[in-house]
Order: sequence, then structure tokens, then C-alpha cells
Amino acid sequence: MGEAHPSLPAVVEETDEEIAFHFSDTRQRTIVASMFILVAIIGTLGNFLVIFAVIISKKLRTATNAFVVNLAVADLLTALCVPWNAVALLGFEGLPVPEPFCTVAAGVMFTCVGCSLYTLASIAVNRLILITRPLHVYKKLFRPKFIMTTIMFIWLIPLCLAVVPPFFGAGALGYNEKYHTCSGKSAHKNSNTYDVIQALGLYPIPLVTIIGCYVIIYVHVRKHVQKMRRKEREGTELSYSASGSFVENNR
Repeated sequence: MGEAHPSLPAVVEETDEEIAFHFSDTRQRTIVASMFILVAIIGTLGNFLVIFAVIISKKLRTATNAFVVNLAVADLLTALCVPWNAVALLGFEGLPVPEPFCTVAAGVMFTCVGCSLYTLASIAVNRLILITRPLHVYKKLFRPKFIMTTIMFIWLIPLCLAVVPPFFGAGALGYNEKYHTCSGKSAHKNSNTYDVIQALGLYPIPLVTIIGCYVIIYVHVRKHVQKMRRKEREGTELSYSASGSFVENNR
């Protein structure tokens, strides 16, 4: 009577402790590190060629290409820092270099990625004004002083977002022990706060700007094409009418 039935399942008590994730698989880390190295090689060569082409060709030195060169510089710096992620991933016994190297690489990558996003948004605004506004308005606005000021803010915004929060204790840059990369330190108690600051500061504004600009450009171009087709139809109808009147008058 008092014996427990042997077939009854044992009750397993659940705990609230979460198993910490660590990117520890050697094979996977090697593959990701190889991809980082490949991206670094392609990014370095491609962006260097873009910068070199603008330097040697005066025809390419336009207002739009000033932003394109800025984008290439940001991507080139990113490509040069990406190999540090490969070094961190391949350090299976821990980070094989002093952490300040990883901290600087993370800061440069965060800044340059943000710079690339804001540069793409600036290019979208540039295209919008060029296509939807008279040419004299475009030339008056996009003067060298305005372009240089815009590029300065394009760098300043992501730089502040990357460097300022750690000074106030909102996360830190360095070796991420969770993913074994050079980025935000996962061991910091406010690492999630730093990630939120980066996400809100770098992505929504450029994304909305790019989508908004190209939607407006699409609508503008579509209306222009429809207007041109309507004029062509009206011109064709007038030519047929004129031809018919000519024939009628000569009978």
C-alpha cells in the first residue's frame, strides 16, 4: 500500500536557470573566420579600386561620388578591421592578442558600419533632389561646403554612438566572450543597453530615409512616364486628325 508504483514517471523539477550560450564549436568558428577573411580581401580590393578610380578620373569627381567615396572609405576601414574577428574566432584558448586591439577594431567597425548606413541615406536624398527638383536647386544645395559638412556629421553620429555610451557605463567595447568576436562585451552588465543604443541609433533613420526617398522617386518617375505617354498619344491623335483633314480637303 505504501510503496510507490515503479511505472510512475519521476517528477523533474524545472529551474529558472538558463544555459548560457557560447559559440564554442571549433568547426563552425573556423568556417565563420574563413568567411570574415574572404570578405576582408574582397572588400579591401573592391573599395580600394573605387577610391583609386575617383582619384585618377576628374569626370568622376561629382557631388554624388563624394558620398560614394565616403562609403568606400568606410567599407574599406571595415574590411581592414574584420580580420580581427577572424583572429578572435580562431583563438580557441581565448583571445590571442591584447584586448585593446580588439576594442579599437570593434569601435572602428561600429563607427564605419554606421557611417555606411548614413552615407547610403545621404545618397538617396541626393538622388531624390536631383530627380525631383530643378537642376539649379540641386547645384545650389550640393556645394562643396555642404557636402563636407554632411560627411562630417555622417562620421560623427556613429562615432558618438559607438564611443560615448561606454563612458557612461552603458556597455563596453572589446572581446565578446559569447560569440568570440570583437564587438560589444557580452560580459558587461549593461551589454543589452549598448546593443539597443546601437540598433536604435544606426538603423531606423537611414532605413526610413532610404525607403522614403526611393518610393518618392518611383512615384515621381512613374507620373513623368505616364505624362510623356499621354502626350505621345495626344500627338499621334493630332497627326491622324491633320492627315485626315488634308485628305478630305484634296478630294
